Amino acid sequence: FDMYSGVKDYLEQQYYRAQRYGVVWTLMGRVRRVPEVNSYHKRIRAAGLRQAANMPIQGTGADWLKLVLGEIEEYVKEFEQAGQWVWPVNTPYDEVLMEVQEDLAEDVKELLKSVMENVMTDKETGVRHFRVPIRADCKISDRWVKE
Repeated sequence: FDMYSGVKDYLEQQYYRAQRYGVVWTLMGRVRRVPEVNSYHKRIRAAGLRQAANMPIQGTGADWLKLVLGEIEEYVKEFEQAGQWVWPVNTPYDEVLMEVQEDLAEDVKELLKSVMENVMTDKETGVRHFRVPIRADCKISDRWVKE
């Protein structure tokens, strides 16, 4: 808390929301009920508060990834119509694994990087919806490896 003073304020805000309204929400408005915060049992109440603090962070990341996948789907259809093989395979955490034709790998890498970094930017106005810019790191591999 000494290094990042805003974290404590954030946690207190989430605890307040959970106790006052019985719900917490992501930046995109997805709601999670946390009735545990009103439990008589201390350990259940503490678990509810942990969930209330964690859900908006993890949930916003999941919402962001859904938007990325939605935008990628449009490009996948374009590649498919051109007779090229590009396919999203898996989404572990905040990653997107894709299988692509070897000759398209570099193009898809740059496209995916751009989509991931700019999906939270309004296409018409250019307004960024996150205060902190998103930076994506993309890699090409001939097989799936854990690094």
